[in-house]
Amino acid sequence: MSLTNVTLGNFSNLSISTATNLFLYGELSTPADYEDRLRDLDEYAALPWYSSVSGPSYQALRVEIDAVSYMSTGAGRYAYAANIPFVQDFMAGNITFGPGTYYRTDFTSAGSIYANPYGNPYTAQDFTTVVDNYRTDITSSDYATRTYVFGQSAFTVSQDTQFVVNGNGSREIKNIAVVPWNDNFDFQSDGWITSAGNTLLLKPLIDPYDIGRTLNIEYINIASITRTVLRTAIT
Repeated sequence: MSLTNVTLGNFSNLSISTATNLFLYGELSTPADYEDRLRDLDEYAALPWYSSVSGPSYQALRVEIDAVSYMSTGAGRYAYAANIPFVQDFMAGNITFGPGTYYRTDFTSAGSIYANPYGNPYTAQDFTTVVDNYRTDITSSDYATRTYVFGQSAFTVSQDTQFVVNGNGSREIKNIAVVPWNDNFDFQSDGWITSAGNTLLLKPLIDPYDIGRTLNIEYINIASITRTVLRTAIT
């Protein structure tokens, strides 16, 4: 019986071969017998369902990865708070708030009274930075794994990050941590370079018969990512 959920721990355990085997066969390694490489309909039906923001619901194999290792030695090491639009605007004083402590949900929840410097409602994108692994540190030892498995990786600030406006007008961001958005592996991407490579090269080569199923990569131990404080300027 193929897997429906697997906890891999350290992000490095999701190697190129492991990701490919889970995607194609629902197994950590390639089944020795060719007949075992095809999942039956019941195995496909047992996969968890997920909702999609921009499309219909879909089924996927859940893969849990340790967020701490991913942020310290994976693609997360290239994600900086200074690249998040809201953090930039807040610390530069481009947005005006009265004294108090604010959280990400105060700005992105439905019905929020706050607007960005252009007068538009805040969205998750205002709190997001993206690492394009295809263009990032191409001489690193993990470049092939990052580009193949993760492609473009999105990050945000933790839910418990505090955006503080003090009575004297100074600003600080307390308890901030850059954390990964959950991801997936399915040879589909929003980035044109990644999408072209997946569509024209990888998908036809790896899965010509369309037997693969999406891997939903979910990050665990988010609360254990180190928090810090930013004051008056981004550092």
